[in-house]
Parts: sequence; structure tokens; C-alpha cells
Amino acid sequence: MAIERLGVLEMKAAENHIFPLLTDRSEVRFAALRALATMGSRRLGKMLPEIFANNSRWAYRFLVNTLAEAKIPVASLRPLAASADHDYRKAAAILLGREGNDEAIPLLKQLAGDTVKDIRRESVLSLGRIGSAEAVPINPATGTLRCEREWPPPSEK
Repeated sequence: MAIERLGVLEMKAAENHIFPLLTDRSEVRFAALRALATMGSRRLGKMLPEIFANNSRWAYRFLVNTLAEAKIPVASLRPLAASADHDYRKAAAILLGREGNDEAIPLLKQLAGDTVKDIRRESVLSLGRIGSAEAVPINPATGTLRCEREWPPPSEK
């Protein structure tokens, strides 16, 4: 596809050709997003709130899967994580979870306490994908996960 071939150009030159395609038909927009994500475009992260706002809810999953390939900086995902929209917070929780992304741990731990169950689940899964001891604390004495709350709760023992 022509959009994918633009990826062989220098980053700035390719971005200048690809970004105008983000407002076109949905299949063209998603191909442009995929190309930018694959290229590792830094400008892409700054546009995330606008990108999510300009797509229908049915396209949400495809959009998140397309962007999952990108190494979007944590700072660019903070606005999504702080959004009142639970779909945006869930997207942030998913997109933060890539191997070695230790910088995302504090934000994911915050999202793990969200009021929406799906966001909590995706945050915990993303913490596991990061693969860091800080992300998934282990009790060195027992080799088990360290929990901040006792489980089961005392009333259920």
C-alpha cells in the first residue's frame, strides 16, 4: 500500500505526507495511523485526544489495536488517563502496557484503582506486560505476589 511505502522516507518527510490522511475515510485514516505507529511517530502521541474524539465508538477497539504497536510516550497518554470518558482511560491503560515501559508504572497503578472494572483489569494486565518487579511486587520471603490488602478479607476467613 502507498501509505506503508511512505514509511521508508525520513520520519519528518513521511509524517508530512501521512498526517493529512488522518481526516480522510476511516480505512485510509486507520492505514495512516498504522503507518505512523509503526514508524514510531512522536507527533502521534500529541494528537491522541483528537484522534479518539474523531472516531466513532465502534472503531475504538481497532483504533487501540492499531496504536498498540506505537511506543507512545507516557506524557502523551496522561490526558487520556485523566479523562472523564471511561473509554479513553481504558485505552490509556492498554497503550501503557508494553514491555519495559517502567515509566508507566505509577500511572497504571493509579488506573488500577479506577471505579470502572474494565479499566482496573486492563491496568493490571498492562502492569504484568511491563515485566518489572516494581510493576508486579513479589514478596521475597514467600515468592508470592505482595498485596496491599489482606486477602481474603478478615470477615471471610
